[in-house]
Amino acid sequence: MHLHILISTCTVYSYCTVCCLLSFGRFQICWTLTWGDGTWHWELWNYIPMDTLNKTLSMHAVTLLTACYLPGVLAAWLQIIRGTKYSRFPNWLDRWLKMRKQLGLLMLFSASMHVRCGDKLTERLSLPDFDPSLSSKLP
Repeated sequence: MHLHILISTCTVYSYCTVCCLLSFGRFQICWTLTWGDGTWHWELWNYIPMDTLNKTLSMHAVTLLTACYLPGVLAAWLQIIRGTKYSRFPNWLDRWLKMRKQLGLLMLFSASMHVRCGDKLTERLSLPDFDPSLSSKLP
């Protein structure tokens, strides 16, 4: 494979992934801080690092999973419509089919970060605050 083709393919899926993540992040931050009355609620700023990032990563992972499976379905329908599996796909579909592995790896990373943030968020919400005065009463 030529180097310029590899670089252009890497640029395409990197650009798609970063744009998707930033748009979901912007949507989540603005939705968290503005609750309909048009003012910024700064007391909700503490929820951005974990809760908002967790929601953003989950939407990002699901969108990338869709981007991994959709070209296969489109290719299958195109083969059914054409009546043969030996004709070439259009260039855009061929490039999309070739970058599914990279999109899948990025989806796996987003999903694993979502799970990790969810674990930390659940751990933070489920543990009571530690009171040092009670430590002497422990067995």
